[in-house]
Parts: sequence; structure tokens; C-alpha cells
Amino acid sequence: MKQLPASSTENQSVNTHYMLILQYITSNAEWLQQLYQSNPESYNGAIRDNYRWSQSILDLDVRVNMPEFIKKGKDVKVVIDKKHLKVSHRTESGDWTVDMDDNLTWEINKEESIWSLVPGEHIHISLDKREERWWEALLVTEPKISVRKIDASRPMTDLDDEAQAKIGEMMYNERQKRMGLPTSEEQKVQNVLKDAWNAEGSPFKGTEFDPSKFSVNQGVVTINDEK
Repeated sequence: MKQLPASSTENQSVNTHYMLILQYITSNAEWLQQLYQSNPESYNGAIRDNYRWSQSILDLDVRVNMPEFIKKGKDVKVVIDKKHLKVSHRTESGDWTVDMDDNLTWEINKEESIWSLVPGEHIHISLDKREERWWEALLVTEPKISVRKIDASRPMTDLDDEAQAKIGEMMYNERQKRMGLPTSEEQKVQNVLKDAWNAEGSPFKGTEFDPSKFSVNQGVVTINDEK
């Protein structure tokens, strides 16, 4: 049987239904942030009328929508200041129109910030934060997001070498403890004891090292009583 096209009344009903769902999501901060979190280009950030932004604790990624006819860098202007961002593009008539011209919520390192054009799609701007903090908004005039509802964890790559090494050691020690094996600190102490075991003048010299004769607890070595 040939399916008849839906009536305009039915289409209006469906559209109204979807609009109600969209209104509910956008009016609920938690659902709205989940919507942002589902998109890599608005992760920990937000989607606005003509741009979207995401962030880590160290930097921000901004994508400003461009018309399809914008294909070359000479047709766009991007001015990045330490607390201001301005983006504009040339129209088909040759005039310039402003897409963004506003103060940033916090300061950025303008020398470390860059931009590039994805022809016919958007301008991608990478901003280097001056301070390690989570931004509630990219621009001072836009609605704020709740930083309590974003992913505030820090990737290992965002940490310095010393912090990464410390976390790696803690994870290793935790695995060793679960397996009943010595931690990295206990291994260091055992290596010192092993060297002393065969040192000149040691009563154990020439015998096989027996770690069961010692207990190591937080760097303190005690000799186990022989039963």
C-alpha cells in the first residue's frame, strides 16, 4: 500500500514535540552540560549561536562558524589579545562583517595562541590560558556553565615530569601491594641489604641472600626472629 504523506497538522505536532524536548534540555543545566560533553568540540565548554568552545585546565579550543564561500585566510581577520578576541570575515559583496568581538573571561598568553581556517567551515582558535583554572564562559557576555558538571580530571600529559613519575610510582606500588610483592621503596631497601649481605666482614658473606630475614615498613628495617 502506498504511504500517504503526513498532513501539515501531523508535521506541526511532531515539530512541537521536538521543540518541547529541546526546550526542556536547554532549560535544565545538567542535561544541557551533558549535551555539551557529548561533543568533542564543546567538551567542558559550550555551544553558542555561531561558535563553540572546549577546554582543558591549560587551554581552550574555539571554533567560529564561517560561510561556505570563505576559502582563504585573506578573507578572515582574527585579532587575539590577552583578554579580548575579535573575528571577522569578508562578505560576498566585499564588505567586512564581525563574527565575534568581546572580552575573554580570563587572560590568555597571546604569544602562545594560534588560529587556522578550515575552508568553508570554521576558524579554529587555540588559546593558551595564563592561569590553570576552569573557565565558566569563554566570553564575558555569554551564559556561564557550571564547572561542577564538567570533567575536571587532568590527563597525565598535562602534568610535569615529576608529577607523572610520582603518580606512576604510586600506581606501581598499589599493584605490588595487591600482589603481595615489595613496593619500589621496599625494593630499594632490599637492594641495599643485599649489597651489605655479601660485603666484606658480613657474617652472611658467601651465602644466598634471604629477604625473609628482614621486614621493611616505610623504610624502617627490622630483623625477623628465627623460630
